[in-house]
Parts: sequence; C-alpha cells; structure tokens
Amino acid sequence: HRSPEGERTLARLGLADDRLVRLERGQQLRVDRALAPTLPGLRRQYLPMVPHLLRAALGDPPRGGRRLLVVRDGYGREPIEWEQIEALADARGFERYDPMTSDDQAADFAAAAAVVGVSGSALTGIASCAPGTRVLEIFSDAHLYGYYCTLAVAGGLEYGAIIGRSGEQAREMGPNNAAFSLDLTAVAEALDWVIAG
Repeated sequence: HRSPEGERTLARLGLADDRLVRLERGQQLRVDRALAPTLPGLRRQYLPMVPHLLRAALGDPPRGGRRLLVVRDGYGREPIEWEQIEALADARGFERYDPMTSDDQAADFAAAAAVVGVSGSALTGIASCAPGTRVLEIFSDAHLYGYYCTLAVAGGLEYGAIIGRSGEQAREMGPNNAAFSLDLTAVAEALDWVIAG
C-alpha cells in the first residue's frame, strides 16, 4: 500500500520509482548491503541515522513554534477524558493536528516546538522534529511500547511521558486499543512542562 506521505519521503530521499524494488507478499530479496532503521535483535529501538536522514531530506524547512496536539481519530486507544485534554491543550496554544489530513506531515512536525499525542503511528512524524523539540507521549498501561521514546532520543528531542490506566492487560504482541483514563491534573502539569521548553 503506497501512501502519499511515504511517496513524498521517498522522493525527498532521491528514491524515484526506477530505483525502488517493490516486493510482493512472500517474495524475498538477497542484497549485498542493507541499512536497517532499527537495531537488529532489539525491537523498537531507533538509530540516530533515522531522524538525521529524514531531516536532511527536508532541506531547510521553516522552523517555528507550532504546538501540535496529535489526534488518533477513529483508531482506538484514546483517553476517556480526551475532550478535557483537548481543552487543556487549547488553553495552552496547541492546535488539534490530524496527520492523516496533512499535505506534508514531515514539514508540519519540523515546524513544531512541542508535540503531544497518544502513543501510536500518528507520532511517527517526530522523526522530522528539530533537536530540542519537546515531545509528550500519552500511554495506556496496556500499551507500553518504546518506539517513539527511542525515536525521540535518537533525534535529540526532549521526551516526556504520562501513563493512564485501562484496566486491561498488555498483550505479548500487538497493540491494545482499549480506552484508558488519565489524571487531568497530571496532564495539565505535563502540558505545562512541554510548553516551558
């Protein structure tokens, strides 16, 4: 499945269709050299090469003070108190940001000074954030995977997290999309930390 954002990233990296090998399901390929964006044997751990490469591909995008509240509309795993969280973020100058409706996610994240969002693929764009950008990841206790923590660290971002309670058990593999609850006082304090940077 080819996404517009994925195609844009490949084009920025100079990987036009004539340089791509697209494998069919079950098809394998033997290569002399492979670059892996995650460390072999260690799941969910990114190397600094990932954000460095993606930032370099952007060139010199405008940097700014955008404050992104990244939403997960329709994907589950949202805090029960999401409306109150949106109101707290709005009062602090955050814009509600849905990466799926963006014309250029990488440029949007590059222009951010602060990013807040529930753990999930909508946070992938933090790979394009400038070093020092503050990121707050909102977790469910039934879905504690370190993808975006390691991506933030690899990119020199300032990272924080807040964990809510779902009442469900974490799965050994795969996502748990159960709703969860957060302490709104803790959320307000975490939002204040994000914008203090």
